[in-house]
Amino acid sequence: MKIKILLVEDNYGDARLLKHYLEKDSMPGITGESLTHVTSLMEGIEKLRKEEFDIVILDLGLPESKGIDTLRSFIKKVENIPIIVLTGLDDTETAITAIQEGAQDYLVKDEINGRSLKRSIRYAIERERMENALQESEQKFRTFTESAPVSIMILQDSKWKYLNPATEELTGYSENELLSMEFKDIIHPEDVDIIEEKFSTQDLETDGNGSAFEIRIQGRKGEEKWIDIRVESIEYDCQKAQLISAIDITERKKAEEVLKRYSNELEKEKEQLEDELNRLMEWIDETQSQQSQDDHLEFEDYVNVGGGIYLFPVEKIQIARNFFVKAADSGIPTLAVVREPPRRVKEALGRDIGIVWLTTNRVDGVVCINPSDIVNLSIVISEFYKRAPDGLVLFEGIEYLLSNVEFSRVLRLVQILNDKISMNDGAIFLVVDLETIEEKKRNQLERECLPMPEIENGLNKTTKLVEDSVSDVLEIRND
Repeated sequence: MKIKILLVEDNYGDARLLKHYLEKDSMPGITGESLTHVTSLMEGIEKLRKEEFDIVILDLGLPESKGIDTLRSFIKKVENIPIIVLTGLDDTETAITAIQEGAQDYLVKDEINGRSLKRSIRYAIERERMENALQESEQKFRTFTESAPVSIMILQDSKWKYLNPATEELTGYSENELLSMEFKDIIHPEDVDIIEEKFSTQDLETDGNGSAFEIRIQGRKGEEKWIDIRVESIEYDCQKAQLISAIDITERKKAEEVLKRYSNELEKEKEQLEDELNRLMEWIDETQSQQSQDDHLEFEDYVNVGGGIYLFPVEKIQIARNFFVKAADSGIPTLAVVREPPRRVKEALGRDIGIVWLTTNRVDGVVCINPSDIVNLSIVISEFYKRAPDGLVLFEGIEYLLSNVEFSRVLRLVQILNDKISMNDGAIFLVVDLETIEEKKRNQLERECLPMPEIENGLNKTTKLVEDSVSDVLEIRND
């Protein structure tokens, strides 16, 4: 690729000499034909407006301008082109100033040869390309960070060198205020040690992915905020610095605290429930052990079907309770799940029994389950059948559950319990006010249950029990 060079030089002899150097030493893309010569600053500026060049060689000793002002005047008129400054004076101070003002290189006429000239041209073009790429990259970085919702900052020696608007919003401080502060000035006093440890050079270099951690900051008004922060070690202005990104996680932290508190409360409730359940099971075991084997009555001995869930309309609740009492008296393990207060239920049944109370209250010595807590209710009943596979559960007030949870969850509870007892001799008497349930849902519930059981006519072990409940038997048969 041919490199086009514009030479701004009022001395024709020096111009011919430079062209000779370009022709003398071969270098791809750079020849004497690459050179276009003009003799004044204005002519050079005009030439650049009409044609594209890859580089400018500018003599600082032109008739209309002298010294470094020549470069300044030229740069004001043209942009984005590498410039090599040419002078007859070996002036180090002028050379440094020229570079600082935007020139890519500085050549003394008496020291030029073909190779050094071509090398300077190549290097000047490459440096300009790299600087343009760097400026473009920095512009993209600023464009991204200025609109980013994440706080992005650059720190050097604990002081801000750059920060985006999101950092001002996060801290409450203005850019000028932050640039006059150290980073630790906004850190919560209890977390300053964390910052000092994490920002150590050794720490950042050891971790190839930088350091990520959570700390607290204090805003301009003293408010405490949690931030999720990532720190990367970078080079900034040829010195080591830290690139920091931070996200406000205050709301997440608050949610975690609430979740933790609820978790602890649930754990305590679980422990209380387990304690109450254990006491209930101990009571059942003690009650069962007090019954003589000769007096023990299997459920099948007085009901003409095996294990399952039996549906009792609420108007037949007394029959269900009578069956339940007789089973308890005969030594069958029993458990009542009720909506009414335990004291009232025990008075109605005429004896002390194990009770699970569906209530939002908490009562010492009673297993209390919130009617919306289907999971715990299932656990308690399942645990009962684990210990007493042939046991009997009186379940009253299922419509109370339906007023607190979706029907599908209640139906699923019935299905789970049915699966657990279907292979055993246990049973559940489900007392339901069917009139309060929609017909479709009522039909679904009835499909999961067995009809209300009937008492056998002749029983070897239960003759006395049957005689005691003649009225119940007659009522059932009349129905």
